[in-house]
Amino acid sequence: MKHRQMRLPLYKVNQQSQISSLRRAEESLPSPQKKPSVLSPILAITKSVSPVPVTENGTLTYTFQIQNSGNTAADAAAGIVVTDTFTPRLSNLTATLNGTALVLNTDYTYDETTGEFATVAGRITVPAATFITNPATGTISTDPGVTTLTISGTI
Repeated sequence: MKHRQMRLPLYKVNQQSQISSLRRAEESLPSPQKKPSVLSPILAITKSVSPVPVTENGTLTYTFQIQNSGNTAADAAAGIVVTDTFTPRLSNLTATLNGTALVLNTDYTYDETTGEFATVAGRITVPAATFITNPATGTISTDPGVTTLTISGTI
């Protein structure tokens, strides 16, 4: 997926999103005297928007890619919540998680008057990363676990 800074001629799109309700990864790291290992999920989120430009009464789609570079899955017990305030505000909202439809007030909340969106705690899960050791060089490569949240609506 190609990410770039977007400029919309008619609307300014809010690029601020966050993941909450998960302890910080650095709280799980061992002391320097111990062998380094990841004891919890390490999450990052990216946000993209399309189409660019968007016009009034057009459909705008936000795609959130949540990556886990830790060796532990972020399961429902982790209580992950993804929040965002959509600017411009959207109506007729639809949301999917890895292609599966989410249900308003069951899986997420959305306030059309403020544009505030939030997933329900524990609804977002992200698989653990996989780690592959090259036997010839001993180098380790990481393939993060990925979950995709897609939200579309009309401006």
